[in-house]
Amino acid sequence: MKKIITSIIILIVNISVYSQVGIGTIAPIAGSLLELKATDKALVLSRVAGSAAIATPIDGMLVYDSSLNCFRSRENGVWTPCWNCCVAPSTAAGTITALDCAGVIKTGTLTNAVAATAVSADLSYTGGNGGTFTGQAITSTGVTGLTATLVAGNFATGIGTVTYVISGTPATTGTASFALAIAGQNCTLTLTVL
Repeated sequence: MKKIITSIIILIVNISVYSQVGIGTIAPIAGSLLELKATDKALVLSRVAGSAAIATPIDGMLVYDSSLNCFRSRENGVWTPCWNCCVAPSTAAGTITALDCAGVIKTGTLTNAVAATAVSADLSYTGGNGGTFTGQAITSTGVTGLTATLVAGNFATGIGTVTYVISGTPATTGTASFALAIAGQNCTLTLTVL
């Protein structure tokens, strides 16, 4: 019995001491939790057809959004716009040919007299030229007390999305409207407040 207990203790100590995982290597880099090593293979991330496909998203998630053909991450309770990390950003003024307020993907819930948390609206666009757009802060009408904020960035070339993060505390129930104007395109974003 003592031999079994001693063996179990040694096994537990070994597992806790060597808690790093290496795939393609027997000696993972110190300080890493996981090291992938290969000279002829690549890491493939989860591919989802839009961030709304993930029922219970949490901060720190990273996916390949197959509907937009780009990488996105979950940060501060919202999905980021498409990453443009691998392309030198354009300094030209951004243009788009259409902005889709009707097909907006809404995340989170707005409730009367409760501060908005993890609420956002992803709007798709077409005809992006890869150019820059400035940040915006648009106050709501109808139901007041809310602001839709867009962080400055670059449009994708062709089809892409822009993400407005909603903050503030709605003053009543009903419909909050935001008059959006970006790169010469205009539309009204409407969000229901319960």
